[in-house]
Amino acid sequence: MGRARDDQFVADMERVLDTYKLPYDQARPVVYMDESPKQLMVIPNYENAFLETPWKLSKGKQTLFYLGLLEITTTTVRFDKIQRAYDYSYELPHNFVKFFFKPLKDKLDRYSNKSFNYSVNGEYIHIVTYYTKDVELELNTDTKNRQRITQRLNYWKNRHDLTRDHIKVIESIVNLDNSVFPLLERSYRHFIEQCKENKEKATDHQGDRFFKNFQNNIKEIYQRSIWGIKMPGGSL
Repeated sequence: MGRARDDQFVADMERVLDTYKLPYDQARPVVYMDESPKQLMVIPNYENAFLETPWKLSKGKQTLFYLGLLEITTTTVRFDKIQRAYDYSYELPHNFVKFFFKPLKDKLDRYSNKSFNYSVNGEYIHIVTYYTKDVELELNTDTKNRQRITQRLNYWKNRHDLTRDHIKVIESIVNLDNSVFPLLERSYRHFIEQCKENKEKATDHQGDRFFKNFQNNIKEIYQRSIWGIKMPGGSL
């Protein structure tokens, strides 16, 4: 009996393979099934928040869009393409964002650790993601620290027009020992105090000018710290 079932299974599989060989026929579409494992997306750090958030979303389309947000920081898409991708039929981009984006953003602001802003410019929709600050989620301490570091780096990058190379230098310091990040935050506060004393706008310091000033502040704060006292010749 077992042998008969095995033979029938093989025969059925051969018929499937024969189906795959048939020429294309628009009237009889064929769906190919690939049983090999495929990684559809990468979530670099496992967190309960990534798994809890989809349960708060009422529609499958919202969940799919949320998963896409985990992979981007900013993007611009054509209204007709994103509408077609999510199978909507709104006449205007403003209606699309009002009825699809806004309810989703409200939920993510409330329940998720990552949400997004959006704006409409003609036929294009601009999307910028951000980490929420006030939402209460089951995040471990390491993740909270990583999010805080990411938020500050993005803030400095955008406020002072830093290049990717500038950010890489800061990241290399933090990656060696993320406990030094509070030192960088104190250095930035010291920079802001200097600007106030000199009656300067902090935003007047852009790119290399800010970065050199920031480096000098880091050295000064380091020399005052317990590390600087113990290792006066050390450097970050």
